[in-house]
Amino acid sequence: MNPTLTIGIPFYNPGPAFLDCLKSIWAQSFQDWELLLVDDGSSDSSLTLALRIRDSRVRIIYDGRHLGLSARLNQISHLARGTYVARMDADDMMHPNRLERQLAAFHAQPNLDFVSTNAYILSPEGYVLGIRRAYPLTPTRILLNGCHLHASLVARRSWFLAHPYSVDYVRGQDRELFARTAQTASAKILNEPLYFYRYIVNFRAWQQGYRTERMVLRTWGPSLIGSTRTAVLYLFSLFKATLLRIFARAGCSQYLARKAILPLSELQRQHVEDILKHIRTTRVPGLSDES
Repeated sequence: MNPTLTIGIPFYNPGPAFLDCLKSIWAQSFQDWELLLVDDGSSDSSLTLALRIRDSRVRIIYDGRHLGLSARLNQISHLARGTYVARMDADDMMHPNRLERQLAAFHAQPNLDFVSTNAYILSPEGYVLGIRRAYPLTPTRILLNGCHLHASLVARRSWFLAHPYSVDYVRGQDRELFARTAQTASAKILNEPLYFYRYIVNFRAWQQGYRTERMVLRTWGPSLIGSTRTAVLYLFSLFKATLLRIFARAGCSQYLARKAILPLSELQRQHVEDILKHIRTTRVPGLSDES
């Protein structure tokens, strides 16, 4: 019998954080899943770690090639056996109730195509920094921010198959997908932070992201918000890229990165730390000796 849900994780040199990612899967309250781990040509020890897992629900795909995220995500959609497919990045974690809550949203609203969530933001070392909240689902916000935290997405497999990722977008393939389907998709964002997103400041990736943002604007902006507003957002994107270069040269990129993160109260922080401790003490079959 096929599982209800497929968790699809493409990975490329995720480093030590990969183990925490895997532990958060076995810590889930919902257990009717299969796990697809798709190696994208890693040169670190992540594939070796994955191959040590002993659980019949896990499938590991590897061919030694580096094809990129879009190609691997499309591969996951074709290989998945679940009715739903859950996205996840290999250096992140998910709240123990993530899958249960997102599937409940589908059951409550059967017309939904995909569901995303808010997220806790983690430092590169794995410490909680605060909360990232999603933006309202409007065409302008989709073009500027994507609205959804891509890695937190759970979608119907049929929707992923009908709307594959474009391999023309090395970065921002999620925003292109959301813009392309903005007028037809039925989506929901859960306000509860159910994902742990590891935030790493990468100046080059940010600049590439702004270039992708402008590609999306050129392609989908006029049909979504009109040519005039598209031109305004395009200039704003150029301004943000210029501002980023100035801050990077001044060594202040961290300020821009943390500006959008909402702080936690001490009580909230303790609650999150307890959840992280629970995840990190969860056993993964075959990896019980790892720490």
